[in-house]
Amino acid sequence: MTKETLPDLLTNSLGFNFGRFAAIGRKLFHQKLLPLGVDDTQLSVLAILNEKGPLVQARLSDYLGIDKATMVSLVNALKSKGLVSKKPHPSDRRAHHVYITDRGQETLWQAWEISQEFTDELFSVLSSEERAMLIDMLNRLYHHSVELQEKGRDEKCQNPPNPHYLPTHR
Repeated sequence: MTKETLPDLLTNSLGFNFGRFAAIGRKLFHQKLLPLGVDDTQLSVLAILNEKGPLVQARLSDYLGIDKATMVSLVNALKSKGLVSKKPHPSDRRAHHVYITDRGQETLWQAWEISQEFTDELFSVLSSEERAMLIDMLNRLYHHSVELQEKGRDEKCQNPPNPHYLPTHR
């Protein structure tokens, strides 16, 4: 990666800087997790199941904002590694409860240790007060973005576009 100077338009852009930090941070974290055979999304599923207990796949999808088809693949991958198990829902034969296994809990705690070390390394340029402020700001931004997303969905439902005015090509 070169250290060439970027245009001011980019270096002064919150979105651009947030995106490039998130991309490289996620890539570095993924590399740290490779020895455990899980990625950050799989780790998120394990953390949710560990704290919330068994959940149906649709509820896991809601927690992570992942579409249901992707969640099925994600759970199946975790199941094939022995990190989760699935059992039929007692009252809905189409649904399955997903449980974290003992091996899944062990992997979660190993990943948590790696995550803590990585976080300390990645954010070492910030004081503990700055880290706390950043976490607070990111949580507020996340909740605001969810509100904007929901508002956009509501507006789409109320005012569907007229198909006659949609462009046919780009």
